[in-house]
Amino acid sequence: MNIQMLTASTTMAQLQKKLDISANNIANVNTNGFKRSEAVFQDLLTQTIKQQPNGAAEVGRTTPHGLRVGSGARISQTTFRMEQGTAIQTGVPTDVMLKGDNIFFRTLNKWTDGNGDIQTENLYTRSGNFSFTPVPDEQGLVRLTTPKGNPVLNADGEEIVIPGHYESVNIDKMGTIRAYYPGSNEPIVETIGVALVERTDMLQGVGDNQFRLGTSADEMLANGQLRFFDLLTEGNPNLGMESGMLEGSNVDLATEMTEIMSTQRLMQFQSKAIQMADDMMGLATSIRG
Repeated sequence: MNIQMLTASTTMAQLQKKLDISANNIANVNTNGFKRSEAVFQDLLTQTIKQQPNGAAEVGRTTPHGLRVGSGARISQTTFRMEQGTAIQTGVPTDVMLKGDNIFFRTLNKWTDGNGDIQTENLYTRSGNFSFTPVPDEQGLVRLTTPKGNPVLNADGEEIVIPGHYESVNIDKMGTIRAYYPGSNEPIVETIGVALVERTDMLQGVGDNQFRLGTSADEMLANGQLRFFDLLTEGNPNLGMESGMLEGSNVDLATEMTEIMSTQRLMQFQSKAIQMADDMMGLATSIRG
């Protein structure tokens, strides 16, 4: 296989991955809190072929000597675009939409490993379709959880737990939860914590609109790239929450369809390059007889 065929086939394989990314974005156009992915390409190794090392033999030439031959392109990184999604009215008091860039709800994921030990990790999400569910082994108490049952955490990394016999509950723009109970005018107050991730390219998708940090949280905290806080204490007017609403997907269907058509056209070019290389090899073979 010659260089032209190798370059074109390598690039076609990477373009197929870009198509897969666009297809996944389109499939999640109606998924609450979904953040679209974007492929970033880079050139592979190039080499310079010099057929005329004697510069004096090419009088008047102004371009550099040699021919630069590449090896195609590859996807160097898949990034998440964190633009704000559209607001969707639900009317459910425990549905919460985040307003602001680079802030996420923090949740706790628990699982049992192969040795029977319980492992935990923090996950981050923009999808705020929460609900109060019973606390295991704690009768009469409920906690705020995601649809998968992961507890939502406050600014101190603790679960948000309240007595389960409340009459009503509301969440204000600062993420303060007030639960009202029969026979009492004083609500029980809890606060939803948020995480500010300065470098969102450090996030890794784990499915179900959840992300994990690509490096140690302690290291990011020390470098100022990660902060945990509640909006009431922070007092930033550009950050907030809206109860009874959810953030929709930030996928633009027209943009994704345009990306797919452009990628398919690029794949056609690469296919044509392989066909041309094959024709040239056939021509050379026939000339040699």
